[in-house]
Amino acid sequence: MINMYRKLAVAAVFFAPAMDVCSAAPAATEVVVKTTYGHIDAKGLKALMDTGTPMAIFDARTDKWFKGKVIPGAQRLPSDSTKDKIELAIPNKKTLIIAYCAGEMCDASKNLVAKLVENGYANVIDFHGGEREWKEQGYAIETWAK
Repeated sequence: MINMYRKLAVAAVFFAPAMDVCSAAPAATEVVVKTTYGHIDAKGLKALMDTGTPMAIFDARTDKWFKGKVIPGAQRLPSDSTKDKIELAIPNKKTLIIAYCAGEMCDASKNLVAKLVENGYANVIDFHGGEREWKEQGYAIETWAK
């Protein structure tokens, strides 16, 4: 029995310093969270649409480049939109947002998604293939109605 107490005492002495170190408060550190956005292709977007996934789809082309046609259900939110206009169009920052433009040679969707992420939107996806890829897959395009 004494042998058992001796082992416990040795264990307590051996582990006691470690317990003190573990119970100390951690040093203050700065946490930097970098939010990014996702990417999707035409087939992936069509699949989301077909399943009825709640989302907001935006054509990011500026007035200079917008030709009046959009992916079905899309609204316009040009990449040069102000923060106020963005918040009016998307009041819930947790909304699933898909942004697109004319195609791979157009940077409007990249610019818009970067602006959305910068303003705290959490579920942003760039469909960089845009209208060109959408039409190449044979999917419908519709005339935009304000």
